[in-house]
Amino acid sequence: MSSNGNLGGFEASDLLGVNARYAWARTVGGADAPTIAVLDTGSTSHPDLDGRWVPGYDMVANAAKARDGNPRDDNATDQGDWNDDPGLCGVRDSSWHGTHVAGTIGATRNNSVGIAGLVGGAKIQPVRVLAQCGGDGTDVADGITWASGGLVPGLPANPTPAGVINLSLGGQGRCVGYVQSAIDGAVARGSVVVVAAGNSNTNASGFFPANCANVVTVAALDPYGWRAGYSN
Repeated sequence: MSSNGNLGGFEASDLLGVNARYAWARTVGGADAPTIAVLDTGSTSHPDLDGRWVPGYDMVANAAKARDGNPRDDNATDQGDWNDDPGLCGVRDSSWHGTHVAGTIGATRNNSVGIAGLVGGAKIQPVRVLAQCGGDGTDVADGITWASGGLVPGLPANPTPAGVINLSLGGQGRCVGYVQSAIDGAVARGSVVVVAAGNSNTNASGFFPANCANVVTVAALDPYGWRAGYSN
């Protein structure tokens, strides 16, 4: 999908499957565009997103994994989730996944740069919950609470609570109680919690947080609007 919203080839045409143009015919954002919290690896500077970010928070409590020398703080910059120690987790380069997800959601339209986001006028709030070797459930739970305007002990209140909270993360397992409680609280405060179904081509009921209650679980689509072969 080009910056002006034109479909430019097979790879981008999967946005037809989510009826993006029908949504854009109704609204493309503006002053009333929602704040969307992206709970992920954090934010990076990118010309297609600069001007979209609103202040977020770094929820990674483990300072060593966070790589910024601090436990939780108000700097949600992505420090990289690379790992070169096979004894910790798989050796890998940084994914910059949070910026990728933020761009899919809210990349600026009609600026001749990059792509067009699904909600091109959205304000994106980065909440960093993933770092080296993944994330911790308590960081995710507190990120959900904070993003939705709830109070997290020891942290300042969120001045711009998110109407939508996106979690493109997860793994196998049950929905743990403290995360479910955080989701329930967020929904009670008026936020919509959107989570990834997972990428293992199996039933999402075995994957967390896709199997939590009160969430919108979203699968991936192929260019024809069918479930992608890898998607739960």
